Amino acid sequence: MADGINVFLEEMLPELEALKRKKIFTVTEVQSLVKRRTKFEYAVRKPRPDKVDFVRYAEYEQRLHALIVQRAERLGIGRLGPRLQYAGPRRVHFVFTRALRKFSDDVQLWLRYIRYAIRSKSTKTLNRAFARALQLHPLCADLWIAAASFEYSHNHNVRTARVLMQRGLRMLGKSSQAMWHEYFRLELLFLEKVRERLSVLGVGQIAPRVSAESIDASELPDKEEDEDADMDEHNADELRFAENASTDEKSYSDATNPFLSGAIPILVYRNAIKAIPNDVNFRLGFLRIYSTFDESSVGEAEVLDSLIRDFPEDEHCWAIWARQSVDDQSRAHNRWRFEGIVERFERACCTLPTEQMILEYVEYLLEQLYHCADEEASLALTKRVVTAFERCQDHHAQATEKPRQHTPDFYHRYVDVLLNLGLLRRARELLDHVLDGESELAHVASLWQRRLDIALHAETPQQVLDLYARATAVLDASESDRVWCAHFEYLFVGAPAAGVQLEWSLILERIKAYLIATVGAPRSATVLSRLLYLSFFCGDLNMAPPGFFNFFLFP
Repeated sequence: MADGINVFLEEMLPELEALKRKKIFTVTEVQSLVKRRTKFEYAVRKPRPDKVDFVRYAEYEQRLHALIVQRAERLGIGRLGPRLQYAGPRRVHFVFTRALRKFSDDVQLWLRYIRYAIRSKSTKTLNRAFARALQLHPLCADLWIAAASFEYSHNHNVRTARVLMQRGLRMLGKSSQAMWHEYFRLELLFLEKVRERLSVLGVGQIAPRVSAESIDASELPDKEEDEDADMDEHNADELRFAENASTDEKSYSDATNPFLSGAIPILVYRNAIKAIPNDVNFRLGFLRIYSTFDESSVGEAEVLDSLIRDFPEDEHCWAIWARQSVDDQSRAHNRWRFEGIVERFERACCTLPTEQMILEYVEYLLEQLYHCADEEASLALTKRVVTAFERCQDHHAQATEKPRQHTPDFYHRYVDVLLNLGLLRRARELLDHVLDGESELAHVASLWQRRLDIALHAETPQQVLDLYARATAVLDASESDRVWCAHFEYLFVGAPAAGVQLEWSLILERIKAYLIATVGAPRSATVLSRLLYLSFFCGDLNMAPPGFFNFFLFP
């Protein structure tokens, strides 16, 4: 091993002499460089080398070459010469090659090498690296995507990029969501590039440029054609026709060209949802990709229509369909866009009149209300919000013959809307209706807290006390801690602040009510400590009856 390292060090003598001669490095720095390389060589040549040693070695060589270039620019050295210019990248490639020979099963190491090769513009090396990596890891979607991206971005070869994407999908069994999304993005990128060229250069003479240096498709892994026989033949024929149209110069002048109308991305999407039919988030990924491109309204409409067609019971899909304005003209006019979205939400609520669907509609209206500065428009939005809530209640009552059986979250939102609009009385009546003794929601502590908060601001002390008595009588001991704490705080603080001095007999009566309500259940230390605090610091202990503190000593 030592002899091999000495030979390696002797081979870099001309490079070191050039560094000293050009005064890029001092003698001391060259000696330090030799020691570091010797240390790295011993680490990577040991019987069982670690991958991290190769990675550190490669990173060191990259930083060293960057330092050489930086110092040469600072010293005004015009050209480094081929020996110094290419020695650094060549040595990094050599380190990665040895690392991949030892750890060829490490996909992340392949990707690290590929990223470096792209940065250093080592095209020929990169083509061989992609072919070798895909032979060893044909089921890695990241490698297929990186290879197709390189072909399109650097080699300007969209045909080979398509071949890589389609072959990757066949190898992965068409179940890779990332592959479908990136294939879809590739077609949109190419379509956008062609449209830009048409707008700048005019029609014709813009057939895609094909690089002579591309990944050799014959070296890539592939499945037998019989394994892909289940592809829809009609869509496959359409896709081939559209791809041919995209590379035919004469067809660009044809207004009916399927490529320019966005046929390829739509066909990719259709094949994707056939392969992965029941994943909503997968389809939303295509919508997010469409949103990053211009002139995509036709494709977005295809995705949105498929969402509500294939998932008619999903409120989220209907909400996305309603919120997404796919009409280019309406996008330029906020008023038209709002009216279009409201019309879509109305249709969605009629088609799927569920509580969640109407809440999605209300959420949109509240967003618009928050950003609305016009008083007349705000009033119209307010009426729409209240009408939507009432429609939800009416529909539920007709469907179940059991009114007021929505979720607590529904009523919290409804009350928030009414309070924001200043409709305090209406909010109070709604909660009284919901918290009726026959209602299933009468045992929900959060709704009682909302009702009590309203009472504290709008009702007499006696009414508040009666309401606290009703709430504590209905709620379970395990869910009523906050209500009891608020009740005791009102007895000692709230009522006196309102000008009502309560008798100790009433306070004792409410404490006994709490103790009776929690018989057989673990009593809350929070309630007892709060009561003790209020008694000491907020109550007049001189007026307290004998034996008052026995409640705390023997609870």
